[in-house]
Amino acid sequence: MAAFLCFSSMLFAPEIQTGVKLLAGLSHHNSAQIPLTNMDSNETISFKRLIQYALGYIKLINPSLSRYKVSTDPLPPDILNPDFIFNFEPGSDLPSLRLNMDEFYSLNPADLTDENRPTYLSQKKIAEKLEEIETKYKVNEYTKQVVLSFGYMNIQVPDDVLADDEAPTTLKREAKKDKTWNPIFSIPVAIKSQGSIRGRGTNEYSLQLLEENVLPNISFLQAIIGDENYIKLAQYVNSLEVDGQLKLPIGRSLLDRIWAEVKTYLKLSDAVFDEDSFDVQRYVVSLASKSNFFLSQDLAELQEIDEEDLADTALSSWVSEADMSIEETIDEEKTELFFPFDYDKYQVRTLSIINNRASIVQGPPGTGKSQTIANILSHLAANGHRVLFLSQKDQALRGVKDTLKKLNIQYLYHCH
Repeated sequence: MAAFLCFSSMLFAPEIQTGVKLLAGLSHHNSAQIPLTNMDSNETISFKRLIQYALGYIKLINPSLSRYKVSTDPLPPDILNPDFIFNFEPGSDLPSLRLNMDEFYSLNPADLTDENRPTYLSQKKIAEKLEEIETKYKVNEYTKQVVLSFGYMNIQVPDDVLADDEAPTTLKREAKKDKTWNPIFSIPVAIKSQGSIRGRGTNEYSLQLLEENVLPNISFLQAIIGDENYIKLAQYVNSLEVDGQLKLPIGRSLLDRIWAEVKTYLKLSDAVFDEDSFDVQRYVVSLASKSNFFLSQDLAELQEIDEEDLADTALSSWVSEADMSIEETIDEEKTELFFPFDYDKYQVRTLSIINNRASIVQGPPGTGKSQTIANILSHLAANGHRVLFLSQKDQALRGVKDTLKKLNIQYLYHCH
């Protein structure tokens, strides 16, 4: 039987985090300590019902369905250089993008004239929204994220779509205008501010990119193009992610291909648009719900698999307690340990739960998860095991691979 070990920076809801063992910077727990049951019938929940619940929850928190989203006005090119997505250097440190709002940074209200007042006030409005976004994020950081959205579509939505109760709220809100504005892409960012070098007491703002992966946002199209065409479009976007194309720098030709694919399905709907309806240089900072498009695609595919075929996999830990309460004693003096990299007693204790069908090790950034992974992979390989190490993001794979390369052991690993 295969075991599944997950390393995560996320914290899980306390009501389902049973059996948690807190380690110094890392914590570990088994994925399922109590059976999931239907409270009305005491019937154990099936894979299908659990997946349906998860998909429903993702739809509920989807950014395009959000009833309230805080966002800035579009950032003009003189404030944010729109070409940074094309000029990003692969493999380099993620950049911090300064927002060039020099009138707001340098002028005091008493300095305003008829000439500079409009620019000052528009920049001030952006600064106020950035502060509001950052404040709201700090009190909701486990359910919200700050994103820089781009690649906006400007289309007129059919009335019958707007009349649908399940139509995204953002579509209905934007429909009060002539056309709707919705982004196809977003990048997670952090809003940074520092005191002005001019000594005027005004913060200067920048956007720190948090990852090079570009997140797609096409769920708002489902109500417009219909379920069947949406599935086809989702499969196309998913294939781009699998091929590693949805990351910075993103090619102009790729954006053209995606827009062409979207147009294919829009033409089969009643949406009204033209060649200027796709604006790649429109950038907006907003506070959005955390939602993972690719997770929803994986869940949708799992929903098509027979439950019997999932019963002998690590996914059975979702609905069964079997092999989910193993915690062995690890005595460093008696256990032959193959940890080639620095470690502490807390990281060694991850071996105590490794024989469970599924386990989770979690901790904030900087607590040694990547190095712990490299040690565990080495330990298991030295004991004759084969291990499949997966990550949604290439950055995590590269970090562990670069660590293992330091051992200079031929055939230790193979990358797919």
